[in-house]
Amino acid sequence: GLVGSAMIVLFGFLFVTVSSRLTGEIGSSSNPISGMMVATLLLTCLLFLVLEAFGAIEINKYTKLTVLTIASVVCIASSNGGTTSQALKTGYLVGATPRSQQFAILIGSLTSALVIGVTLLLINEANTVYTKRNLPTQKIDVTQLRDKDHVRSGLYADDPNEYYVLNVGRGEKGATVPPGRYLVDDSGTIVYLVDPAVNGTVKETDDGKKVAKYDAPKTVLIQLIIDGVLDRALPWDLVLIGVLIAVTLELTGVPSLPFAVGVYLPLSASMPIFLGGMVRWLVDRIKPKPRSEAESDMSPGVLLSSGYIAGGSIAALLVAFFNFYSPLVDALNIGPVLLGEAWLESNVPPLVVFALMCLVLIVVGSERWGRSNATNSAATA
Repeated sequence: GLVGSAMIVLFGFLFVTVSSRLTGEIGSSSNPISGMMVATLLLTCLLFLVLEAFGAIEINKYTKLTVLTIASVVCIASSNGGTTSQALKTGYLVGATPRSQQFAILIGSLTSALVIGVTLLLINEANTVYTKRNLPTQKIDVTQLRDKDHVRSGLYADDPNEYYVLNVGRGEKGATVPPGRYLVDDSGTIVYLVDPAVNGTVKETDDGKKVAKYDAPKTVLIQLIIDGVLDRALPWDLVLIGVLIAVTLELTGVPSLPFAVGVYLPLSASMPIFLGGMVRWLVDRIKPKPRSEAESDMSPGVLLSSGYIAGGSIAALLVAFFNFYSPLVDALNIGPVLLGEAWLESNVPPLVVFALMCLVLIVVGSERWGRSNATNSAATA
């Protein structure tokens, strides 16, 4: 704990400074917070390996949790450092009171920490699947288990019994069952597999009802780094290949960070960004660009795009919260009634809606330039 606290202070001091500087120079959207967290993970894991070599600690799942905790605190500190610097800088430009700003930042940080944590836990619990299918048959020594839990939601929510909790990580030494979270009775028999909503794999309950799952690729990356370094199983050849590719890109004048982000993100995330760039290119071809960068940033096309981003986030949260009340989900699910069951499997409806959103964006962006040019031409005349 003492070593972990010292590393939080050290890495937090370094990366908060880097985050504040980058935010002030290039903006918060280009601030590589995830890169700083990965660097913290690598350095912390390497230091823990040194401590293990001297016999000071033992590498197990609790050690890995400590590493994750250190990196998480540094990540949040870096994020808040950049945000605070940007807020204070903007406040200075407009004549705000720093004292009042700092009180607001403290309240906002505390509120977001409490609300986001509880929200994630509730969403994860709502779509967690408790299943009895394909369970391991091995007997578990319950004397080695400390925590207990019960079925919290789903088909078996009426089960009043409490069970021992068995958490098995990927590649865990001495594990006799596949990775996952299990509920075990007093006799050592596995009763339930608990599949979470985040990065879960069981998308159907035992009674055949489909359940939404949420992918989190960054958490998988973090898990691969921690397990790979501490278990000495990290594919260093791939890491070195990535380093050489980045060096080559920088030598040829291509920014390596945007390229790496594009390679890292799945097509489902990068394709909308690419299409948005194509829409912007098309609008600029239809109508001339605005005279100044400030006018470009305040154009209806940019504002509508920002609304799309905010609306998408809000809609995703609303859809996630609908899972807490299944009758409401069934009442709103009018697609199969109007278009048949093929609605659920077809990609055509969302593609049509997405195309309409792009069309509206093109019209709005083009209309703005048209009106600006007409006004400028009239003023010149």
